[in-house]
Amino acid sequence: MDITDAQRHKLHQHLIENLGDEDAATLMAHLPPVGWADVATKTDLAHLETLLRSETDRAIASVRADLRAEMAGGLTAVRAEMATGLTGLRGEMHAGFAELRAEIHGLRTETQGEFAGVRSEFADVRREIGELRAEMHKGFANHLRVTLAAHVGIVAAVVGLVAVT
Repeated sequence: MDITDAQRHKLHQHLIENLGDEDAATLMAHLPPVGWADVATKTDLAHLETLLRSETDRAIASVRADLRAEMAGGLTAVRAEMATGLTGLRGEMHAGFAELRAEIHGLRTETQGEFAGVRSEFADVRREIGELRAEMHKGFANHLRVTLAAHVGIVAAVVGLVAVT
């Protein structure tokens, strides 16, 4: 049988009148706050615990299965995406290396042509230096002859003057 709040209050007042405030409060504290039909027993709690554990275990198993399936699908997609990306990257690298090789070959050809031109210019410079050296040698020889002839002329004049005197 459920009791109302009014009946509970009336009982509390009657206990205060007969037992006093403190004893009435103590006795009222030992009464359930609701009807006995609403009070859970240990058996009720054990049964509820079993139900909750069962529900929780099923929910966790379901979440695990969903996560595994989602992760497996995600990993497959990531692997496929990586394979596609790597294939594309390989193609780009091959094309890039081929382009680089062509540029290096072109630079090598161009450099060889430039070195041939530089060698030709050095050969021209060597030839010109050889010609300048020959001209300088010839000019020095002529200058030496002229200077020697002048000195001989001066010496002859000095000797002629000395003999006259």
